[in-house]
Amino acid sequence: MDGHAPDFLKPSREHTVSAPPAAPKRFSPGLRLLFLGGTLLGVAGFLVSAGVARTVPNDDSAPRTIFSSFKHLIAASGSGLIGETDDRINVALFGIGGAGHDGPELTDTIMLLSYQPSTKKVGLISVPRDLEVNVPGQGLRKINAVNALAENKRKGSGPEAASNMLEGILSQPIPYYIKADFNGFADIIDAVGGVDVVIDKSFNDPRYPLDDAGGNVETLTFTAGPAHLDGKTALKYARSRHGDNGEGTDFARAARQQKILLALKTKLLSGSSLLNPGKLSAIIDVVLKNVHTNIGPLEAIKLARYAPDISTDNIVSHVIDNTTGLVYDAWTDGYVLKPYRRDWSDFAKLAENTFSPEAGSTVTASASKTTTALKATPVRIEMQNATTITGLAARVGTVLESSGVEIAAIGNAAEKGTSRTTIYDLSSGEHSAALLALRDFLGAAVVINSSAALKGDILTPNVVSSSATPHRISSEKVDFIIVLGDDAARVLAN
Repeated sequence: MDGHAPDFLKPSREHTVSAPPAAPKRFSPGLRLLFLGGTLLGVAGFLVSAGVARTVPNDDSAPRTIFSSFKHLIAASGSGLIGETDDRINVALFGIGGAGHDGPELTDTIMLLSYQPSTKKVGLISVPRDLEVNVPGQGLRKINAVNALAENKRKGSGPEAASNMLEGILSQPIPYYIKADFNGFADIIDAVGGVDVVIDKSFNDPRYPLDDAGGNVETLTFTAGPAHLDGKTALKYARSRHGDNGEGTDFARAARQQKILLALKTKLLSGSSLLNPGKLSAIIDVVLKNVHTNIGPLEAIKLARYAPDISTDNIVSHVIDNTTGLVYDAWTDGYVLKPYRRDWSDFAKLAENTFSPEAGSTVTASASKTTTALKATPVRIEMQNATTITGLAARVGTVLESSGVEIAAIGNAAEKGTSRTTIYDLSSGEHSAALLALRDFLGAAVVINSSAALKGDILTPNVVSSSATPHRISSEKVDFIIVLGDDAARVLAN
């Protein structure tokens, strides 16, 4: 994040909205879904402001609907929401384990929700909790620690710090945040009478933790097909981390959370919820106990006006994972996800186009071109570091290995101080597609054997023909030698 590191402890923004109550409110995953899907972030304030579902007499003493009453309140509430003039309202959503869990302030769920008033579209991006970021004053840490680190320094500052970090990696202004813990999830689902979902794949999770002090676990089983989930079961479905059949990743978990979100949105906007004073009263109670947000009552009322216009068909969801070409698996002190591009440009592109269903596939296709080409015809590479950056060849090698190449040797080049990365082709033109992909990914110059009969679009600028034999650090047979210059540090992840 060099040059793009957000100050995650900077003071509150000048446009701070109504301050939250003195005693921080918490926002459970269920309530995160409530804000997200149910009423487009405004439902909590909408419910708190309204109290319960009821009709309000107008000047003619005729009954007025709940939403028309809100429109009356909105008209008198002053200025608009931050982002409305730009046709995009952004809200950061964070889910924490809360009291009784290991790392209670770690944000195991991180999302950006965006609303576009002109099209009535909602864009939702789930950011992986294991993403490695540069936290000012703390060094490289997982993004899920940002909230906790800030809370340790100043209680209540966590969601602002985590929002600032999201701003930095997504290149989006994020004026609003909502932080939630798991405590109110079951309550909110039960308050609306449960949710209906379609479970995509059957799976078993033999290691779901029980809420006790003994570290005990239970086995969960979910069967593919339509299901009606009460609050407790929906919580387990959303939180399960050790499922089989491809459901044991945090990425699968994020997708399940989004599924619950949409199901809750549908249930909340149904007449059985909006017109039931008992249900609304129960929802209000959970909101008040579990929400920590900088969205004040007036902002919530303004957001609520969009609720009736939200269609499930207009909600576009994206989950960033290690199949998208934006991040790759790595191990430092533990498992982390590193960005392929340390300037975060791929993340920014996805966020900029979040309302398009094709945004994720477009970014993936662009970012994973190297992976596709290299896996199609695996090649062996010798990595040489011609810079003063310690370990650069090993780090670049890790990235390339995740794309399908074999690293045969790693070491230092004969000469240091090289500014431009150069790829030497020793394959006699046998792997021109892989060479082209590597050249584009690294922004490198290419040196080929003058007798090589290269195929495809490889004889383009930055390619020179030479019979010179490059310095070798190993006797291993390889297809390419990559001599890394200073530019490699700008292009690749740490």
